[in-house]
Amino acid sequence: MKKTLFISLALALSLNAGNIQIQSMPKVKERVSVPSKDDTDLFLPRFY
Repeated sequence: MKKTLFISLALALSLNAGNIQIQSMPKVKERVSVPSKDDTDLFLPRFY
């Protein structure tokens, strides 16, 4: 149970950090539009 919670927390923090980076660089956000589902797919392999 604790492992799953930690993975979920780490995943949420990584996604949150990614969103902050995208928001701080509006030019990049305009060029690249990536659905949130693809973002989660990119982050998932790190924790498994």
